[in-house]
Amino acid sequence: MSLSDKSFYNEASAQKLGWEPEWFGCDDFDECLIAEISEFQRENDLDVDGLCGPTTFRRILAERELEREEEESFIICNQEKVPIEWEKTVHLYHEGKLRLKPGRRCQEKREVNQFVVHWDAALNSKSCYEILKRRGLSVQFSIDNNGTIYQFTDANDICWHAPPVNFNSVGVEVSNAVQLKYQKYYRKHGHGDRPVVDIPKINGKLYARKALGFYPVQVDALKALTEALMSYYPIKRQSPSELGLHKKTERELVRYSGVVSHYHVDPKKRKWDSACLDLKEIL
Repeated sequence: MSLSDKSFYNEASAQKLGWEPEWFGCDDFDECLIAEISEFQRENDLDVDGLCGPTTFRRILAERELEREEEESFIICNQEKVPIEWEKTVHLYHEGKLRLKPGRRCQEKREVNQFVVHWDAALNSKSCYEILKRRGLSVQFSIDNNGTIYQFTDANDICWHAPPVNFNSVGVEVSNAVQLKYQKYYRKHGHGDRPVVDIPKINGKLYARKALGFYPVQVDALKALTEALMSYYPIKRQSPSELGLHKKTERELVRYSGVVSHYHVDPKKRKWDSACLDLKEIL
């Protein structure tokens, strides 16, 4: 087949299937396009003829859909798209979004120096979302049992999740019902058994000897979210070296920069989440 015939074929194919030369990095139906299609076919183990027929079209379409999906892996900080290396991210523009009303919206970039990790004591992120909505509370993120990150509000919005550090922090609720009796729920719904972990004394109190821990995929999602937030806000790559951060004054708690569990910044010493999480591993 001559070059002119191949160009004619590709133009007709484009009209029929709905693709454009720019999909292959070209501007027109010419020799450049034929060469680029051939190279694409060669890289994807297809018959190399320089013609974008149905098989080549399906492969290039799949490639573009994958690229588009990867491009959509971001979180929203002060209305900006911040990339996150985690495909299972449901941001505020996603069709499946779960949006909460924040405590206060901020028009300018906040001075965020803390990332506060909670467990939600709920069975899944949607249940957590409904509970927060009913109670008039809010948090910026949630991580579901399967590792899906849901963004409930713009990270730059102030949420009511951890006084006295609400104004200088971003928070995440990692789904975990905590008590051992809920293990059968996770098993029944196909998530598998959660790790069972020993719980140390928190703020001088033993809340439980054992509790349900986090799934490895949740820990990986938390690592990705931590990296994304640290790329935007000046949160220090550190966590409290002991369980005594709660002994600080409220002013000292607010000034601390790093990744903390809720109990670290609870001046009333009533919280124990997330007692089963190793923040050093996250960092």
